[in-house]
Amino acid sequence: VIDEIQAQGYNETIEVALPVARSSGLTIVAIAQDIEGMSSSYPNTYKSFLGNADAVLWMATNHPDNREYLSRELGKKTIIEKDKISGRKSYREINVMEPEQIGRFLTPESWNMIATRAGKRGLKLKLDPYFKALPVWAYDADPDHKEPLFRRISRFFLNKKT
Repeated sequence: VIDEIQAQGYNETIEVALPVARSSGLTIVAIAQDIEGMSSSYPNTYKSFLGNADAVLWMATNHPDNREYLSRELGKKTIIEKDKISGRKSYREINVMEPEQIGRFLTPESWNMIATRAGKRGLKLKLDPYFKALPVWAYDADPDHKEPLFRRISRFFLNKKT
């Protein structure tokens, strides 16, 4: 797992290691904030990070480059309309999601995400964070973040060791 890959700057080893790891059946998870940051750190190969990935998860982004790229990546769909009088069909192509729609869909408070997959249609998904999905006894409290009062009380009573 490589966090903030673009903030670390250019790393020739990562460029070489990614294709080798993939051909060996290994999975590498690289986390980046935006395409612009990747293009500045890896100007010649940043598109290969996205193009060679089995899946790319897009979460909470309002960056214009991310929205534009994702809109192109999701592609187009054909709308077929039939004239009620003549019976003729007309066809028109529209984007699956416009960049503006992507920005609204991927707001941080929505817990939405989009997964693009190699050779397959993108998926609109809902994030399910562990601290909302699991009961309090199934995970430890994060010492860096204060828990809501009810969760702290529940943890106190439900985590009693017998």
